[in-house]
Amino acid sequence: MKRLTDVSVSILVPVYNEQESLPAFLGRLERVINRWNRRTEVVFVDDFSRDGSVRVLDRFCAMRPYARIIRHPVNRGRGNAVLTAVDGARGDILVTIDADLENPPESIPRLVDGMGPDVSCMTGYRKGRPRTNVRGAASGLYNLTLAMLTGLVLHDCNCGLKAFRSTVLRRKAIRTWLEKDGDYFRYVVYLLRRSAFQIREFPIAYTARAHGCSRYKRKRYFKAGADLIRLLRSEIR
Repeated sequence: MKRLTDVSVSILVPVYNEQESLPAFLGRLERVINRWNRRTEVVFVDDFSRDGSVRVLDRFCAMRPYARIIRHPVNRGRGNAVLTAVDGARGDILVTIDADLENPPESIPRLVDGMGPDVSCMTGYRKGRPRTNVRGAASGLYNLTLAMLTGLVLHDCNCGLKAFRSTVLRRKAIRTWLEKDGDYFRYVVYLLRRSAFQIREFPIAYTARAHGCSRYKRKRYFKAGADLIRLLRSEIR
């Protein structure tokens, strides 16, 4: 099938066992693209889903020249799925969004259109996200710890909805870290700030996940801490 040329924006969607949320997500995403005046492509990366996610994506991509799917032969994690999508993307601006609908696709145009010429990254933060449950409290503590240790003060460092200039994600100093371990992608905003790139936040509405459960398990919090220590020590070397 003929693909788009001269792409302006690439929307990168890592997918892992999202069969239940994908139909609603894809419908909303398509409406956004159809109403937007940008030359847009969508790059899905299926991270070895075990449910029917691939069948849903195949049907969607078959009739839409702006959409395509890349498949991982093994599960490699969200960060590596995003990197695979980056390698396959052609847009000058790269937008990351998850398919679980915690981040509304309708926010993508405002996120991208709000990027000034001096801004390298627009990162969303989920307004109204409750801090009373375990995940919300852990996220709040994570953001506070990151601010204290790095000086990077953001409302929501782990928000999956972000927009980047493609050149910054391909910059060697950034890419070297991301390729060491896909989990370092959770610190991509910090890596950009450390390299003196301009970052801005953008508020988006928070919607609780309707299907499935978070992939962020307790042991990953410990690994996140260890990864951050490595990053901090690397500045001294």
